[in-house]
Amino acid sequence: DSVHHYLEHSYLNGMGVLKYAREIQPKIDAGQLVEIKNNSFYILDTMYYSYPFLTPKTKDLLISIGETFQEKLKNTHFKEVRFVITSALRTVSSITRLRKRNKNAIRNSAHLHGTSFDIAYDEFDTPYSLSSAEILYLKEILAESLYKLRENERCWVTYEQWQSCFHVVTN
Repeated sequence: DSVHHYLEHSYLNGMGVLKYAREIQPKIDAGQLVEIKNNSFYILDTMYYSYPFLTPKTKDLLISIGETFQEKLKNTHFKEVRFVITSALRTVSSITRLRKRNKNAIRNSAHLHGTSFDIAYDEFDTPYSLSSAEILYLKEILAESLYKLRENERCWVTYEQWQSCFHVVTN
């Protein structure tokens, strides 16, 4: 999916645009944002340009992705594997900083609305080392999990080649 498919929907169904990080807490207090934390489905990467918060509906989608991914892995030796969230909520300020380093970052990002997150497809959390073939297998399982939810009109998904992630936006 491309940005023109989902940006207006993200804007209308998100929690508004925040200019600075200090504006996050009032949105949490109002129930418009919830924190995401490491769990049995995913871990959070170091987020230099975003914050671990999403709208409640978007967090529910993230949990559904994790459940779908784990369901596909349950009868394999990959059942302990978790995917990695590399980005979530951004502010105008954090996007301005990011754009200095990442040419793909756009000013009107769905990350501004709390309706979007990125999942790495070339890195997974596991207690053991993965071969290149195993990483490709897990990437395919993750893609299938996302596609299932996309088919059910729960989200839009963009395959990012330069950032090695799936950009996911709540529908």
